[in-house]
Parts: sequence; structure tokens; C-alpha cells
Amino acid sequence: MKRIEYYVILTLCVFLVSCGGDESDTAVAPVPASITFAAFGNTGMDTDDGVVFREFVSELQNHSIDFAVELGNKLPLGVPPSGVSALLKAVDKEMEKISAPVYPVAGPNDVFDYFSDIAYRDHYGPMWYSFKRGGVFFIVLNTADESYRSGFGESAKLGEEQIGWLWDKIEELDATVPVVVFMNSPVWEDDPGLWQDRIMPVFKAGDVDLIVTCGRKGLYDWGTVDGIRAVSTGCTGPVPDNGIGLFPHILLVTMNGESSSFRV
Repeated sequence: MKRIEYYVILTLCVFLVSCGGDESDTAVAPVPASITFAAFGNTGMDTDDGVVFREFVSELQNHSIDFAVELGNKLPLGVPPSGVSALLKAVDKEMEKISAPVYPVAGPNDVFDYFSDIAYRDHYGPMWYSFKRGGVFFIVLNTADESYRSGFGESAKLGEEQIGWLWDKIEELDATVPVVVFMNSPVWEDDPGLWQDRIMPVFKAGDVDLIVTCGRKGLYDWGTVDGIRAVSTGCTGPVPDNGIGLFPHILLVTMNGESSSFRV
């Protein structure tokens, strides 16, 4: 495993093939020349009045992206449940300045009790969903699925409903369709038992090509995890201390034909 340093371009060994369609379509169609998305998470936008995120938005104007994915923990710790809805709306006013669709991922700072659960669902809809772009099938998971009911923050969790939904999505796909998964927690590290017993078997059955997570640490290249390419953006927003991979940053992933690359 290797640390990702500033401005390092990494080559992903992810084999992509042609397919296309809308968000619910799994039919095969020609693939565009390339697709690029931006990934960031743990922005904690309220902690610095959104200064770093506004710099993100400005920087993204210099890059052509097809979409962005916000990997969770857009809210800082300690938000009162009554303030979640208003703060999500304020955060999204900044997100809307990105000139591309932004797909949200739930993080434990965003959903931490029953009331924040309701506020998040009312604002964004389902906490796990899928979409298709550029011939690639993308899956968004919630790795803190109602964990507040059984000891919030103790470990990652995917409930029975989410696991069943994931199996259904994987079984619907043609074997030639490349699959990318977005989720907040690198579950293989945070809860190895859950990873080995419940999640990894589904990912292997679906031949998942790439996993992009957020995680609590810095920007990190996992290489492969049980044969699946994986990377964590780490904390991309304001951080109290500097360290390896801990600095404001955006991860750009470009998929072109049968190759993919990272750029920080």
C-alpha cells in the first residue's frame, strides 16, 4: 500500500468495458471517450464557514468533470438535531455552485440520531442508491446504516434491507458492466468482520472494479483490498493538524477506455 502525495498521478488497474443508458437502465451501449468525476468528503463545511469548500468550487471550474460525489460528513460534529435541516440547505447552496451534478453519500456526522435521519432523508432521499454514467454503474452505500440505534460510532453497519438491495442491484447487472462503489467508511479497516462476512462477498460476486471511500484519516491508496481496487480521499476539508494526506484537496478520477487514473 502506498501513500498518495501532492500532485501524484496514480494509474488504476480497473478494466472498463462499454455500456450505457440512464440511471435505471443496464442495457449495453457505446461508451464515451472518457468520464471524469471529482471526489471529496469530510469537508465539515460549517467549521470554517465554507472557506475551503468555496476554494474547491473555484478550483473545479478549471477542470472538466462529469459529476462530483460528496462522500459524507459534510456537517461537523456536534450539530444539534434541530439544526440539521437548515444546515444541509446552507451546505447545498454552496454545492449548487459546482457546474455538474453532485451525488451525496451519508456519513456519521450527517446522520447521528432519529431526527437527523429524518432530516437527511427528507432532503436527499434514499441513503443508498445507484446511477449510471459513461457506461459505468455507480453504487452509493450508507456504511453507518442506522448505527445510532445500536451504538452510534462503534463500527460500520449495513442493515439487512441495504444488503438485500445491494444483492438485487448486483444480480441485475450484465457481467461486462464495470462497477464503482462509493461509501463513507473503508469497512475492511473499520469493521473487518462485516467486510468479510457481508460486503466483500457481494462485491466479489458483482466483480466490483473500484471502491472510493472517505474515512477518518488522510488521502490513502489501498492498492487492492481482496482483489478490488480501493482508495480513500480522507479528510478533504479543513483539518486541525497537518499530516500525511491531511490537507485540503479534491480527488479527480478519469476513466478512459480500459484504463483509469487518479489526480490530486
